[in-house]
Amino acid sequence: MKKTSIVNHSVKLLVLIGTIALLLSSCAKRIQAVGPPETYQKVIPPKTLSTLSVPINIPIPALQRSVNEQTKGTLYRINDLSYTKVDRLSMKVWKEAPILIRGYQKDQFEITVPLKTWLKGGVDTEVLGLRIKRSISTNLGIRVKFLTKIGLDRNWRVNTQTRILNYKWTKAPAIKLGPIRIPLKFLANKLIDTQLDYISKTIDTEIKKQVNLRQMLSGVWNQVQAPFLVSEEYKTWVRIEPTALLMTPISTRRQTLSTTVGMRGYAAAFVGNKPASGRRKLPKLTIKQTLNNRFKVYLQSKISKEYALQVAKQNFLNKTYRNGKRKVKIVGLNLYGSGEKIVVQAQLEGSLTGTIFLSGTPAYDPKQQTIVINDLNFNLDTRNKLIKVANWLFHRKFIRKIKEAIQLPMKSTLADTKKEAQKMLKNYQVTDGVTLRGTLDDLHIDKIVMTPNSIITWILASGKMNVDVKKF
Repeated sequence: MKKTSIVNHSVKLLVLIGTIALLLSSCAKRIQAVGPPETYQKVIPPKTLSTLSVPINIPIPALQRSVNEQTKGTLYRINDLSYTKVDRLSMKVWKEAPILIRGYQKDQFEITVPLKTWLKGGVDTEVLGLRIKRSISTNLGIRVKFLTKIGLDRNWRVNTQTRILNYKWTKAPAIKLGPIRIPLKFLANKLIDTQLDYISKTIDTEIKKQVNLRQMLSGVWNQVQAPFLVSEEYKTWVRIEPTALLMTPISTRRQTLSTTVGMRGYAAAFVGNKPASGRRKLPKLTIKQTLNNRFKVYLQSKISKEYALQVAKQNFLNKTYRNGKRKVKIVGLNLYGSGEKIVVQAQLEGSLTGTIFLSGTPAYDPKQQTIVINDLNFNLDTRNKLIKVANWLFHRKFIRKIKEAIQLPMKSTLADTKKEAQKMLKNYQVTDGVTLRGTLDDLHIDKIVMTPNSIITWILASGKMNVDVKKF
């Protein structure tokens, strides 16, 4: 009896041990997955195509003053001119008063030229049935109005087309025969008509000398290629790399010759020390009826890996996930990069003990204003091993909880970035006489990159930017 009892006891003990072992093996399975390789992308700031607007206003009074300074003394003279009823005529023309210039309409302006003319020669004509044949020497006064249309070609040459509007004699030509004064306006008109083309060409030449836009813009073109600081905190610099120069037609408004030059190019962001200035040469000009002065630039913001882990651990560490009778607790958490993806490494305890890996693409959620990890899922090795030991953990609820835990708020970061950039762009002096004035109306996170120690966000800022040029 004793032997039977001992044997039965031993059998029961072995069954109990086997049952406990079986239960332990089913309730506390182990996993040691292999994660994706740790690799990081180069942090290369994206480039954006933008247009810098450069309003150019040339006061017509300043142009008028300059033209008058260049047209002093005798404008032209003619000797020994002969035609019907006039023999061996000499003529000298000079300004009687300052030339007046005023805006007319669109790309045209009106030029009034007061002239004093000295005539000398022989006249052989008939007036009122009276034959007049004699030598004359007289001074005349005339006020001529011209209309000038101004434009530019692709090689920056100013093109002007000047034509006469009308003229009026302020001192008409006449011959005195005793008490009788005989007007010779018809002869003077014919003479003036032969010279108007010459006067028009002279006006065109002087205007071309005074309006040298290529010279004006060469300095601005070089100066806008100098980098400017948009974030002191992150040492972010922006350098314009212009590729084309656009310009609206010149117009005359409120006694001003006005046009807008658009410098189209790429706004490249740099982080760290101030980069060197660009060296692109002034290109040929493209005329556009209107210009879009929208400006886009990338600004950088950093979130330390330590902070990201702190947020994730606060939301999920030591939290228990249950599925029926089984449960696991996250007891360890780490983040690292693998190419474009962020990898989540989680340490588990409970019904499954060990290490698992999930990965997904970082993205920005504009509604919640947070950084999230899209398409988060188990990596291939973790998935294969879970199928064997804990396929119950494949439930999307578990993945969703991890995804919700790793959400990084960006609302205050965006607000601070916009405030700082707005402050820098409000009145940024590039050099003496050249100032950038910009306004930002939109900021959103466009690209997110993981580095060994941080998560870098590239914030796309867009708005309008003008280059205010005080002197050329």
